[in-house]
Amino acid sequence: MMQSPVLAIGVRASLRQAAIALRDGHVGVLVVMDDGDATGVLSERDIVRAIAGGADPDAADVGSVRSEGPRYATPSDSPAAALSVMLDAGIRHLPVIEEDELVGIVSMRDVARALAYAVGDAPRPADG
Repeated sequence: MMQSPVLAIGVRASLRQAAIALRDGHVGVLVVMDDGDATGVLSERDIVRAIAGGADPDAADVGSVRSEGPRYATPSDSPAAALSVMLDAGIRHLPVIEEDELVGIVSMRDVARALAYAVGDAPRPADG
């Protein structure tokens, strides 16, 4: 159910650098890394809120704007377990960690699709 590889960005990168990474990667969220550890996520919405609040996109860093962890899933978590974490935390993206390594990310859309497949209400994509 997870998407991999996941795009990540350093905690000290600027908001502009993050926006460029989001655009170029065609994604809506980046995992924020600090010394090899996933410390949170940064979404398009986080950047918009920060800039609308007066943040300078070249001076503000992603560490000051990110949604902080440690909320994550593991590859063996069920879609229902991932959904529970997302709903409890009010988030739409969840990093997937295995043996202290970032291996993917799961979105609310991924979870909804997996749950729909499980109950037979959605066709599987052609590539499986």
